[in-house]
Amino acid sequence: MSIDVTFLECKNHNDKLCGGGLMPDGQNRTTEAELSAVVLEILYDRPNGRSTVQQLIAAIPRRLVLTPEDQAQSDTRPNEEIWEQRVRNIRSHHNTAGNYIAEGLLAAVDGGYEITAMGRLRIENRQA
Repeated sequence: MSIDVTFLECKNHNDKLCGGGLMPDGQNRTTEAELSAVVLEILYDRPNGRSTVQQLIAAIPRRLVLTPEDQAQSDTRPNEEIWEQRVRNIRSHHNTAGNYIAEGLLAAVDGGYEITAMGRLRIENRQA
């Protein structure tokens, strides 16, 4: 399954389903909301609907074109690129409005994420 780019284009970063202003980025970096949408798609395609963060980090570049700015080294996590940090931030920001965990689309599980029934419904409604 390929990512529907129109789903990722957030015209209004204050829209809670576009990331609720979490990480709007004028620096040509993929936002946390955009990465969350890709994670949701990957988990939807997995038979058990779950994946470790490491598996997601391996899968995301096959689904999304990362910018050079995404691939810059994180200032706070020296062994990670910016986009990898943002994948981990999905869990860290779980109480923030617009976050896919806060919105009930994803669940944090040991070492990774799992798609919820609401997350599956979101994907299926987009495909209809």
